[in-house]
Amino acid sequence: MSELVSTVRTFNRFYTRVVGVLGEQHLRTGLTLGQARVLFEIGQLAPVEARALQAYLSLDRGYVSRRLAELESARLITRVRGAEDARRKPIVLTAKGRQRLALLDERSIAIVQRLTARLDGAQQRKLQSAMIEIQRLLDDDFVIARERPESPQAQACLNGYFAELARRFGFDPSQSVSADPEEMRPPRGVFLLVRCGGRPRGCGALKTLEPGVGEVKRMWIHPELRGRGAGRRLLQALEHEAGKLKLRVLKLDTSSHLSEALGLYRSAGYREIAPYNDNRFAAHWFEKGLAR
Repeated sequence: MSELVSTVRTFNRFYTRVVGVLGEQHLRTGLTLGQARVLFEIGQLAPVEARALQAYLSLDRGYVSRRLAELESARLITRVRGAEDARRKPIVLTAKGRQRLALLDERSIAIVQRLTARLDGAQQRKLQSAMIEIQRLLDDDFVIARERPESPQAQACLNGYFAELARRFGFDPSQSVSADPEEMRPPRGVFLLVRCGGRPRGCGALKTLEPGVGEVKRMWIHPELRGRGAGRRLLQALEHEAGKLKLRVLKLDTSSHLSEALGLYRSAGYREIAPYNDNRFAAHWFEKGLAR
């Protein structure tokens, strides 16, 4: 154990040095590491409410509030009026904030490229596998449980889902098929949240289309958990919940841009069918009969 402790501490000192977290400014961006992390997550989730951001980061509310105040003072973020409720003011990046985030990304990528440039293809794959394995071994296991779709943790994951799909193929939930909170609550449906170490890291939902027929909605797994079987376990949990809702058939649609989702559904026994809705963002429709 003493050798393991020494090795881990040595690695920690090495890694914090090479990725540049010891200076007052992170990657010479004019931001502290804490400010840079919060700015990055806003870029991934925006527009996002402060309480959802705090739940997503699983950090002290006061700490997040101070970082937000600093970023707002630097005119990197701003708060906008909610589309449905003027009292709710989600956070978005300003033009200056988007430029700073782009600089942060650029310099982070440059560090990785510099560190790995001398490695050949096999060595790069070995390094990648080793890093994934380190995270798998040291991270908490994930748990899946019911959650209110309006909760801050649920909203944080839905923000992550919408933002990622918008980046990948221009998804707009207002122009897609509905999955409103009332549709994702019993007895009409259910909303499940994936947590890892208390942090919300994925979600999925069911809604009833007609008696005995349900639809899988809002399936999303945070990049931290991808490759660890979280998507498959979430889908199995949704199928289990479908039995409680007396659903005999599950349907779903997905985009042709989501190759990983297509592979998951096909391997889980979903068969491709003709379109059953007019979702303009979907290119594939699936169905699966559930065992009684």
